[in-house]
Amino acid sequence: MLSELWEKTGLKKIFISEFEKVKDEEAAEKEVEAIFEMVLNRLTEPESKLQAFNEWRKSYYFNEDWSRLDEPSPSSTTPTHSLSLNDYYRAMDTLSDTLEHIEESLFLQRRALFTGTEIVFFDTTSTYFEGEGGGDGIGKYGFSKDHRGDRKQVVISLVVDERRIPITHRVWEGNTVDKKAFSETVKELKHRFGLKRAILVADRECASKDIIDSIDSNGLEYIVGMRMNEVDVREALERAGRYSHTREDLYVKEVVLDDKQYRESTQSEDIKRYIVCYDPIEAQYDRETREEALSKLLKVKNVKTLIHNREYKKLIVPNDATFEMNRDKVKELEKYDGKWVLLTNTSLPTEDVAMKYMKLWKVEQIFRYMKSFLKIRPIYHYVERRIKAHIGLVFLSLYLERAMEDLLGTEWNFRRVKNALTPFKDCKDEGSQSDLSCKDRFEGRNKTPHKAPPHTNAKESKPSFVINTFILKMCWLRFESN
Repeated sequence: MLSELWEKTGLKKIFISEFEKVKDEEAAEKEVEAIFEMVLNRLTEPESKLQAFNEWRKSYYFNEDWSRLDEPSPSSTTPTHSLSLNDYYRAMDTLSDTLEHIEESLFLQRRALFTGTEIVFFDTTSTYFEGEGGGDGIGKYGFSKDHRGDRKQVVISLVVDERRIPITHRVWEGNTVDKKAFSETVKELKHRFGLKRAILVADRECASKDIIDSIDSNGLEYIVGMRMNEVDVREALERAGRYSHTREDLYVKEVVLDDKQYRESTQSEDIKRYIVCYDPIEAQYDRETREEALSKLLKVKNVKTLIHNREYKKLIVPNDATFEMNRDKVKELEKYDGKWVLLTNTSLPTEDVAMKYMKLWKVEQIFRYMKSFLKIRPIYHYVERRIKAHIGLVFLSLYLERAMEDLLGTEWNFRRVKNALTPFKDCKDEGSQSDLSCKDRFEGRNKTPHKAPPHTNAKESKPSFVINTFILKMCWLRFESN
């Protein structure tokens, strides 16, 4: 199934085209096979390249096409070359050199299917190295979103579309701030991908006047979260106005700062459209969190333990060896409970602006998925281009997975499909002297009992095959119809 998807998404064709620009035809085909195997490994049982080649590769069959359920036919993804471990590493080096062009080709190919305004979501994360890893200078100490400030890291930015299909990613030095990454990405979306009509959605860590001006100058639109301590934001929060109830736990109101009072106070001619959002559940959480922090403060004896603690230092006023509670700050924070403010230059209805921004959490969810299920860490590479290639393989795995889920159009996410297809991973019958054909096993021709997969029991085996039949037939029908 994944081998067919590798072709249907255009990945194989694009890879061969790009690799042949820097390699001869035979070497390009060989390395593309290696890339496919490493992507497949990342999707099924993520391991180091050494383990993938020496162990995982033996348990997966690359010599027959099981996407067709009628008669066996040679697969165009069947390896025609004998691969070595060095082929894996050479393929990674070529991937590092060509990945930008591959991303552009994938986007242009997919973009031809859609019209109208693109809505793209931007976010960043960090991932750290074990030991002395960090590459040729790319690994730096910086703000760790994994709470591992004691380790060198890299920063990864990701842009996805509204269907959560990745568009582009980039690996930055570990001390890169979100604003810089976002600023560069704005330029890339305009020049690399030719986006002329797009709405960029980003978090408050990315917003600054220069970046917003850059988006405007590129003719793009934006929805960005704002820091609560900015003058304009406080002005928007203090403006009177009625909230509209958009759903059970969210209220929004629009504030347009364009009157004489605003222009005189800020000496600005800009007209800014803010969306103030209020979530009662989030407000309760903010209150409880703050009250818990205040109660802990009463038990603290050494003020030095608080100075560098982000949770506490905004609530206190240090005074030599003691501290006083910052009552004014506490009172100010109470006004912000459950509220956040968005800035936009779109003409979207107020509710739609809030709903688009709230989809940004899906990018954060993707990052968590990359770290857990696709296991972006640990990174076993030290050379910068290999580090970037490794993260590039994770990006491609994510792209292939999201393309499959988009194609299925059902509740079957990839992990569920993977678990259902596990019985096909190893086609060797441990209870007999002979190997069973995967296809015979699928169609029930071979009546020899077989052991259930290690993660199931015998009673679960039969329903698994029912699920497998449903998924494979559905996928093949969808492939044929497209």
